Amino acid sequence: LDAETTAVGWRIRTFSVAAPGRSTFSLTGDLSPGARAGFEGTVALSSEQPTTLAAWWRGAPRSGVAAQPLSVDATVSATAGGVRLPSLRIASGGTALSGDFGWRRAGDGTPGRFEVDLGGPVVDLDALAALARLVAREPLAGLADLGAEASVKIAGDKVRIGGVEGG
Repeated sequence: LDAETTAVGWRIRTFSVAAPGRSTFSLTGDLSPGARAGFEGTVALSSEQPTTLAAWWRGAPRSGVAAQPLSVDATVSATAGGVRLPSLRIASGGTALSGDFGWRRAGDGTPGRFEVDLGGPVVDLDALAALARLVAREPLAGLADLGAEASVKIAGDKVRIGGVEGG
């Protein structure tokens, strides 16, 4: 950790950790504590064995999900009210998708909102399904409990499923 205090919180120059699954996580940016808590910066995650990383994160046994090495990087804007990753890039299995991710907490009569808008030359549906199962045992199952609306857009020039590619 390489950080310094600022007038409103902390400037994190470098924070990096090694995690199971031959994984690394790092971030840089500005962290603000207190009533206006938030984080503005960049994050990166790479994992050669994402199944092992996901099992460790969830505190559960490894699932039977087979997953290719994974890398994720994004700029982040996070507050108690939500998270936005406006320049998200996810790469796995020789394909990469980039775009936007957002989540907003429900409150003051407005529903929560979950948004994903990704695109790339090839959309590998098998890899996306495996990634979704790693992140959540039941992908998207908890959205109703969050009182959240959802918008998921995934676009590509070609689509790959079951090893067959077409476009």
